[in-house]
Amino acid sequence: MSHLAALDKSGVAFLQARFVEHLNAGGAILLTTHQDLTTQFSDLKTVTLEYRH
Repeated sequence: MSHLAALDKSGVAFLQARFVEHLNAGGAILLTTHQDLTTQFSDLKTVTLEYRH
């Protein structure tokens, strides 16, 4: 079994283009990432999770 660990710049651009298409069709996206997005999404909601003990 192969696991994808990271995307290169063209992979990120490809996914973000698909995100825009999906959102424009009325869809929603729930995404977790450690990378900054390079596309500006007009209705972006950000949730920051913090570890506390």
